[in-house]
Amino acid sequence: MKSWEKRITLLIGILGSLLVFLFMYSENVGLCDFATSKWDCNRMFNGFVFPFSPFLMLLLFTLITYPMKESVFKAWAKLSVVFVPILIIASFIFTGGHNGFGAGAAISDAFDYLILIILFSAYVIASAVTITRTYRRAKLAAK
Repeated sequence: MKSWEKRITLLIGILGSLLVFLFMYSENVGLCDFATSKWDCNRMFNGFVFPFSPFLMLLLFTLITYPMKESVFKAWAKLSVVFVPILIIASFIFTGGHNGFGAGAAISDAFDYLILIILFSAYVIASAVTITRTYRRAKLAAK
């Protein structure tokens, strides 16, 4: 029987991923009926796509660890409990909408996205290492 922690994490990953897709396709789903123009709708909802994208990775790693032993899932979940909120908060901060013009805004945006790429990459690498290491330990302990 799967633990309730796995089920809740899977549910959070699914719901968060659905939010990302709703924000991405807000016009097609009908969330833009109140907007005066397509641009207003895109401006409102597209700002939430990137900050909620960690839920896509959460879902992916949950699906990877779901059939594995409980110890593998729990080791990865401890990492994700710290990393995912940091990624969401950092994404909101760094993609908060620099409305400046010129080279300063472009450099600022490039630097912000570089920081986010480093954070997201660190989460993916740390998750992969944690899952692999814990899986191998559990496999060796079973022998």
